[in-house]
Amino acid sequence: LRDQSPEDRKTKPNAKPWDEPAPDIRDSNFAAALRMPEILELASLALEQGTGTPPETTRILHDNLELLAEAEHGGWEEQKRIDGWIWSPNRNDVARRHDLLIPYDRLEDKIKDYDRGTVSHYPDYARAAGFKIASARAGNSRA
Repeated sequence: LRDQSPEDRKTKPNAKPWDEPAPDIRDSNFAAALRMPEILELASLALEQGTGTPPETTRILHDNLELLAEAEHGGWEEQKRIDGWIWSPNRNDVARRHDLLIPYDRLEDKIKDYDRGTVSHYPDYARAAGFKIASARAGNSRA
């Protein structure tokens, strides 16, 4: 929420403290946390207990940002479809219609920035949960 503008906090259904959004929004956020290890694996990264994602790991995350952001969008899209959402040119939350249920490569750059932002914040999310992101190579243990 720290990164949300006052306008976003008023208008975005997920820009609220954890206990306020509807259950489907909480479920979507929970699913996003669960897919982090799978997405990190695409860049040979993993979650480990501890804090302080090393700078070299942050660089690997940055170097693979587009690949990971595309996977993040794919995971979000899959979760929406599981929850009964379908594509529509006009978003309608009540009817579960969404205009962004399209492949990542068809999204506008400003929309891709949501997924890029999510991936860029992975180290913050990991730290908040008592983890760090580390190389999955050399026998590092996974969370």
